[in-house]
Amino acid sequence: MIRVLLVDDHPVVLEGLADVLSRDPDIRVVGEASSAADALRRLTRCDPHVVSLDVRLSGMSGLDLCSRLARTHPGLRIIALDGGGGDRAVLDAFGAGAHGFLQKGSSPGLLREAVRAVATGGTFIDPMVAGALVAMATGNPSSGS
Repeated sequence: MIRVLLVDDHPVVLEGLADVLSRDPDIRVVGEASSAADALRRLTRCDPHVVSLDVRLSGMSGLDLCSRLARTHPGLRIIALDGGGGDRAVLDAFGAGAHGFLQKGSSPGLLREAVRAVATGGTFIDPMVAGALVAMATGNPSSGS
């Protein structure tokens, strides 16, 4: 059973993420947090394998939380979610210690796939941004389409 802590400052997003993940019998949402401080308080009680966090939290940003979690809980796997902040957000998330990146506009199946991938030690990059990453890495704008 993959244990997941969800972190987002929008209640409707938290509820939607929890609903999507609850449809997978191998995934259990063990906690929900509406801020970085709330996530840090819940972390030890929930003992998650994976944390899914919004990169744009109010207060301490999701990227700052990601960096802190990667430093203080090195075995914890992190998926960064973004509502469309641009291609640079992917690099920022991985630079902060994320193991996966997903756009909030992605399909529910991709969220479950991302959780399974990072929980088993892999990485996950949303296909919607993968082309843009290749374009950035190669300096070839035609790779992004």
